[in-house]
Amino acid sequence: MTRIGTADRSTDEVTTVVEIRLDDDPTYNIAISATEQEPDIAVAIGKHFFEQLHRFSGFGGTIIANGDLPHHVLEDVAICWGQAFKEALGDRRGIRRTESHHMPMEGVLVDVALDISGRPWATLDFQVECTPMVEMIRHILTTMAMHGAYDLNVKVEWEEEAIRLSHHVIETVAKALGRVFHDATRIEGTEVLSVKGTLD
Repeated sequence: MTRIGTADRSTDEVTTVVEIRLDDDPTYNIAISATEQEPDIAVAIGKHFFEQLHRFSGFGGTIIANGDLPHHVLEDVAICWGQAFKEALGDRRGIRRTESHHMPMEGVLVDVALDISGRPWATLDFQVECTPMVEMIRHILTTMAMHGAYDLNVKVEWEEEAIRLSHHVIETVAKALGRVFHDATRIEGTEVLSVKGTLD
């Protein structure tokens, strides 16, 4: 079984194409670029987030995006990623649906819980310094959930003595999110896991 979703978006600011393969082929290609600079928000960090997400989820696919400002580009990638993910799932028949995972990294602890319920929601509790890049990742997570139609809960904690680097937080969130995406999308049966008979 191969579940594939695609999405594209073209505006005066950004052109984006995303393909997600949930099964079979875990290879991926991610090319995200911006022509303009933006203080404290780097396309490279956003690109690293999606690379880690695909590596730990086992999802294959392609993300190609180019635009003006980094936050415009990353927002449009998040929109298309969510749309492609939703399409790839189809009617969500047989999926495990829910999953949670803990992920540590050098004093950072991330807890992620996911319900691929068809009802979009994002609860984000980041108990870390809210740098512009951390805020950008929060926006990416919310946008992905809204367009992917799933319920996401992410909590981030850190020790006072830990190295408080934004990219450590972002990387740990991506790894944990990848694990829950992988496990929650696995096919375990033939029925929709809902007493309503539908996940929407």
